[in-house]
Amino acid sequence: MSDVYDDDEVHEILQRAIGKRGSTLGLSHSELAEVAAEVGIPIEALEEAAAEVRGERGGKTLMAEARHRLAWKRRRARGRWIGHLVTWAVISMGLTAIDFMAGGGVNWAQWPAVCWGIFVALQGARLVVHDEEADLERERRILVVEREREAKRAAKAAAKRRKRKGLPQAEKAFEAAIEKGLALALNRAAEKIDEVISGKPAKDTDFNRYAAQKEGRPVRVDAQAPTQPAQQAPVRVRAAEMAEDPAEEELAAIERELDRELGLERQ
Repeated sequence: MSDVYDDDEVHEILQRAIGKRGSTLGLSHSELAEVAAEVGIPIEALEEAAAEVRGERGGKTLMAEARHRLAWKRRRARGRWIGHLVTWAVISMGLTAIDFMAGGGVNWAQWPAVCWGIFVALQGARLVVHDEEADLERERRILVVEREREAKRAAKAAAKRRKRKGLPQAEKAFEAAIEKGLALALNRAAEKIDEVISGKPAKDTDFNRYAAQKEGRPVRVDAQAPTQPAQQAPVRVRAAEMAEDPAEEELAAIERELDRELGLERQ
């Protein structure tokens, strides 16, 4: 006996084995993938088949719901028709009684009863004669459109919830930035007040230099900051410090004599 089975035999064996297994909760997709790998089925073929089964399952569920809705609509339409029929019968009999009691038999009551009865009969015929497949397909399309609308509304609601969730975080970040700015401003004001009270020179910053220039105060320049070489004040150079030259020595003697005279006058 050969141990090799064709596709039909494999399908039949698996179905019988599953039937003998009894009730089961089924297999997960990962478990099914492991079984397929053991029997040598490519994972791509398994994914494609699983997608087809899920699509058929969704189609069956949608068609079952469409059939249920169609049956409910027909029951509701049948109830409305019965109510319409009872109303027609009661009003027609009332009109006939009024016409008969007016004398001369029934003269006009039959006309509204007949005209109205035609519409009642047409409404009842629509409940009996109908296309089952066309009605089911129409209900299925209606369900598809309704689910698409529900999905769009759900997506919009989720976007709104995410927006509302992110808004408090943005508000908190904005409040934190404001608090940080206020703290820096208060610290700067406190430093300024402390400098004014203690008489300490302000820090050498661009802002402080700009403020000092506007207020006409001397600008402080730190030793670390690059500065222009200061212009040396003109000093009086004594002739003795100059090169030894007869003319220079004579000039230096005259200056020393002038200094002595000025010193006597100051005394």
